[in-house]
Amino acid sequence: MKYILGMGNILRGDDGIGPRIIEFILKNNLENGFTCQDIGSNIWNLLPILSPKTEKILLIDAVKMGKNIGDAAIFSLQDVIVRRKQSSSETHDGELLSLLEMVKQADYHLPEIYIMGIQPQSFSYQIELSKTLQKNMDSYVQQAIEEIAP
Repeated sequence: MKYILGMGNILRGDDGIGPRIIEFILKNNLENGFTCQDIGSNIWNLLPILSPKTEKILLIDAVKMGKNIGDAAIFSLQDVIVRRKQSSSETHDGELLSLLEMVKQADYHLPEIYIMGIQPQSFSYQIELSKTLQKNMDSYVQQAIEEIAP
């Protein structure tokens, strides 16, 4: 199995980009060879997906990368580990690394994991995404599907 997982809080503006992309894919019946799931803002919701049947995971999240608002980049898990050691950030990557350390110690299956980070404009309390992220939705969906699809 391959998964695209959306992470974030839809009540915090651009932090909800991951769940919004999942919502878009499901609404438009774009799942083909992969499964989509919104895991909210709790990285521990990833745990049940870490089974031997899971080949690859693409986790989509708002990430402050110092890029232009709306820019997207895909990182390997190793990239996240290196970046975390170099600087502190306001994303869920620290929680992700804690979870993965526990997973290794418990001898869980660890598939290929990639993170699609999207540079947010704001994490303010609002339901709507910023105009830039809304405008780029089709591009984000296409990039995510191209990354996960065979």
